[in-house]
Amino acid sequence: MAKYNSSKLFLIGIILTVLSLGIYIFYSTAFRDFHPTIDKQPSLEYPSAHPSSKIYPKIIKALNNNSTISISLEEIRQNTIVKYFYPDSIFKLPIIAYLTPRGKIVTAISISESCTSQDFYLEGNNIYCSNCPSYWNMESLEAYSCCQRYYPDPIESKLIDGEIIISKTELRDWQKRD
Repeated sequence: MAKYNSSKLFLIGIILTVLSLGIYIFYSTAFRDFHPTIDKQPSLEYPSAHPSSKIYPKIIKALNNNSTISISLEEIRQNTIVKYFYPDSIFKLPIIAYLTPRGKIVTAISISESCTSQDFYLEGNNIYCSNCPSYWNMESLEAYSCCQRYYPDPIESKLIDGEIIISKTELRDWQKRD
């Protein structure tokens, strides 16, 4: 009889452990934090839906203003993810912009210093490196594979009259992560 009780207690212990783990995973996923830079970014009231298929960025041209560069929000809405380049540099610094499922506008340097990739794509709620198996949650940038530190590096932008504006100073001051 004592053996039956210890087996029953062991089974109850396993069930409680699995249940606790499930609750933890649910809450950590459901209430995930934004990356600090992404958290400060503008939000749209009506975000766009993200299909589960791979979405590669469309290359667009940024407008070169005196102290800023800008792109149209409508370009991102139509294409889900876009890629453009810093226009005042000999080295064309690649930049991507996309909308998260919750409507945050993300602008980021499109470089992974680890594998030197400059290409990324979206699939579901994740952003993937096109050069290696790395991928991250597109809002929190939580890593799910290798290269945990080398996601596309978010930079601040503003949304003004349907244009996403990035300061040229922000781009000039950007440095590769160690």
